[in-house]
Amino acid sequence: MLHVIKRIYGLLEGIYQLLSQLALTNELLQRQNELLGQLLQQATPAKNMNLQERLLDNTDLKHILKIADTKFFQAKKLFKTYRLDNKDYYLLDEVLDTIQEHEQS
Repeated sequence: MLHVIKRIYGLLEGIYQLLSQLALTNELLQRQNELLGQLLQQATPAKNMNLQERLLDNTDLKHILKIADTKFFQAKKLFKTYRLDNKDYYLLDEVLDTIQEHEQS
């Protein structure tokens, strides 16, 4: 009988350790989700900027894409363009979305 009680006690200790590890895993997952949320907020600052900071011209877009004029005029067809006073402008968040879409495909 004592042997059975010791065995049950050992099993209960094992279960307790597993539950403790599970709780720790859940805490880590929750913390990871919080950090990912913060990272996403920092990675997409365009929504918190005023319009002047969000607007990009051709030079800005070439700099972001790290391409020269020849490649730029092929690549710019991918981006939604806003024309003002004979000059093309792009919204930063739309540019980042388009880049992300084409990286995944």
